[in-house]
Amino acid sequence: MPRNKCFASSAQVKRGLALLYVVFIVAILAVIVAKLSYSSYIDGLVQEQNEKFFQAQFLLESALEVVQAYLLNHARHTSFSSKEWNFTLENHPVHVKLFEISGRFNLNSPYLAPTQAGKSARALQLQRLLSLLATKYPSLSIHVQNLSAYLQKRTIPLQTLRELREVFPQSTDEENPSPSPTLGAENSSLPRWWLTLSPFFTTTDELKINVRTAPLEVLQSLHPSLTPRLASRLRRYYLSGKGSASVRKLASQLQQFTTLTSFSYEAYLHLRFQNSHDAFAYARFQLNRRRNRVALRYFERLEKAFWPFSSTTSKS
Repeated sequence: MPRNKCFASSAQVKRGLALLYVVFIVAILAVIVAKLSYSSYIDGLVQEQNEKFFQAQFLLESALEVVQAYLLNHARHTSFSSKEWNFTLENHPVHVKLFEISGRFNLNSPYLAPTQAGKSARALQLQRLLSLLATKYPSLSIHVQNLSAYLQKRTIPLQTLRELREVFPQSTDEENPSPSPTLGAENSSLPRWWLTLSPFFTTTDELKINVRTAPLEVLQSLHPSLTPRLASRLRRYYLSGKGSASVRKLASQLQQFTTLTSFSYEAYLHLRFQNSHDAFAYARFQLNRRRNRVALRYFERLEKAFWPFSSTTSKS
């Protein structure tokens, strides 16, 4: 009888071990299945995001063609400093903000000038402009000084003005209670000094400033003798061809730095994609009225954090 109990106990142990093996194998299979399912889920999400990214990229590129056609049809007839409008592209609303930037001072001009004399002349013009802005915005004088020091050390051109945001600390509202409205309602993530100074600067590959649209401070920077009044008279001479002998002589001296026929524009595009996804982009265009042509000079996708407007939702 004890021997039978021993056999029975041994059989129970074997059945228990077999059950443990089965449970262990089932657990391993469950983990493998869960891992495969999770991997498939992640792969599906990645594929879906990739599809959305490339679809948004295609739509943004199509939107750029719309903007390009708009500039060719409208900007060649009339000048404007900014435009804002909405349109629909394959049932996706697109919001566009356009700014004319050929009148701004090109921070890259000291690097891009073909001769050393040209580089030196544009560097002096930049220093004059920074001095004028420091006088106009006393509360931002420290930032202007920092910008001047940074540009003197830099040896390569800037792609966009956003590269300057990493150089300076976030400024407070008290530093500039009345920022320039050029960029519209500012995003709280953007320094207010940047929003104030950016309407005076650009980072294109153009060397000439459009006298038609340039701020007076930019015109004054072209020559040390230019006062606000004389800069206004110089602009009137460029536009009408009428002016005193001294103004005509000054315009002749500044001919290598100025233009009336070349325009540059920057465009901010906001695409509402599939109701819950947004796509943002920044582009620069050059319009040559004489050649009747618009060229895309720069394009990049933007993260929402780099969108320089407080509101990203546009009205249709």
